[in-house]
Formats: sequence, C-alpha cells, structure tokens
Amino acid sequence: MNKSLIYRSSKIFCVLISFFYFSFYNQIAFSNNFKNIDSFSNLPNFSQNQIQIVGGKLNFISAGSPDKPAIIFLHKLGGRVEEWRHLFPFLVSDYHLIAIDLAGHGLSKINGPPPFIATQEELSSHVLSVIDTFEKNEPVIIAGSSLGGCIAIVSASLWPSKFSAVIVLGSALGTSQTREELIKSANVAIENKQFNSDETPIERPLSYAKNVFGVELEAISVEMNESRKQAGRWIQPVARGVARMNYLEILPKIKQPVLLLDGKRGNYGRFHQVASPLLTDSRSETINKSGSFPHEEKPKETYQII
Repeated sequence: MNKSLIYRSSKIFCVLISFFYFSFYNQIAFSNNFKNIDSFSNLPNFSQNQIQIVGGKLNFISAGSPDKPAIIFLHKLGGRVEEWRHLFPFLVSDYHLIAIDLAGHGLSKINGPPPFIATQEELSSHVLSVIDTFEKNEPVIIAGSSLGGCIAIVSASLWPSKFSAVIVLGSALGTSQTREELIKSANVAIENKQFNSDETPIERPLSYAKNVFGVELEAISVEMNESRKQAGRWIQPVARGVARMNYLEILPKIKQPVLLLDGKRGNYGRFHQVASPLLTDSRSETINKSGSFPHEEKPKETYQII
C-alpha cells in the first residue's frame, strides 16, 4: 500500500478517536459537575447557606460582591441551583448572584408529605425570605427558568417594590385550571408512566427531552432525571401550583421591565408571544440552536442578552 495513503489514513483515524474521546469526556464532565454544589466553588465570594422557613429549611447559594446589583435565580420544575453553573461565571463580576433551591427541590427540605398544591404565593414568600437575609436596600432583579419564571412573575406582582426587573427564561404563562382538571391531569401523568402511583417521577429518556423541550445534549437530560429524582413527590404539587394561576390576569399588573427569553427549539415561545402584549414594558428574545433552557445550553448567548 502507498505509504502516503497509510499516513493519511492513520491521521484520519487519530482525529476520529480524539473527536469521540473529547465528545465523550465533555459529556461526562458536564454531567459530573452537576452532582454537587462544588461546581460553583471557584466563583468569588461563593457561599452556600440555609434558612429556616415554616415547615423546613430553604437552601440557597450566592457569589459575587454584595455591593453589586443583585439577581435572584429560580430553577425549572424538578430542577436545582446547579443548573445555573454555566451562566454564573459570565455574570459574577458585575452582579451579586443568588440562586435558590425551591421548596422540596435540591437541598431544600420540607418536613412531612407534600400538599396536593404548593401555591405560587407560598413559593414567592420563600424567595422574599432569602432576599431579606441579605438586607438589600435596593430592589433586585429576579430571573427564573420555566417554573422559576412563573414564580418570578408572581413575586414581582405581589411585592413590586422588591424587584427592579424580571427575566423569564421559557415559562408557560397561561390561564388557570380547576381542581377537577388538576386531578385528571395527575391521573393521566400516572397512566402515561411519567410518575408512579405515589407521584414519584419516572426517569425520562433523551427522546422525551428532545420532543418536549428541544434539548439535544444528553448530559442535560441526565441532570434533569437526577434533579427530578431529588425533588421526588414535590414536582407534581408545585406543577399544580403553576396550573392553578391565571398569569394572563397578573401580567398587566407588572410595571417592571420584563425580558422574555426562550430557545428556538423549545416550546415556550408561544406563551411568550401571548404574554408580551399584556406587559407594560417587555422585550422578547430568542436564542437559536437552543432548546427551552438556554442558560444551560447557550450560557454565553444568554449572558449577552441579559
């Protein structure tokens, strides 16, 4: 065989092996970094704390200078604070960053079994409790993904003097459902093998994340299964709290500027299109080549828009 052909073939083989190795390594590194809060530990002034709330403890992390403007971050349904780890490094030099594990999620523990409905008002009051621990004299920015965006909207409407702006990253800001509809939806979720009979979540394949959220990176799908397992039986009560709210009635009451941000492959843009005209001061942005969670898939682009 021609020596130059052998040499070229060897080079191609080595390039392919390197590509697959680094792709595999990056997937594993992405997944492993989610497994504990240590992934934030290199950020300046990083700390992890818990505060006592009615019925349990709320976990939160913070990074950056307390003298900078503050942003409160709220994760998706079944999520946890780790989902913000890619975005924080871009923002930490300019802002005081605070991320909260919502009730029953991540390291936030509530005593006793979860209720049938965990209301948005209750979860919003928990956010206010965290803000008060920092004794902020100025209003803060509140940002949330999916569930977190819904709570951000409710919080801004309940305590307008506490929040200077709202950032919504892919949230289903729709109308409310009746209790009967919520019960029916709960039964359907069990029948469809999304949850067990006790409402603990069942692991979802990457195909589900692709079809529903436009997520193509397997590591994000893996992390979602891990954080959902950690949230356990709190997922459905919190989801029912979202479903019982009529956000279309709340949106006109919000006077703060609102950024509605979504990924082009995601399914939340349609909600943002309805929400935008109802807001006094809104801006809508879409990130290409991203699913419903751009802060995880495209953190640099998310930072540039924020």
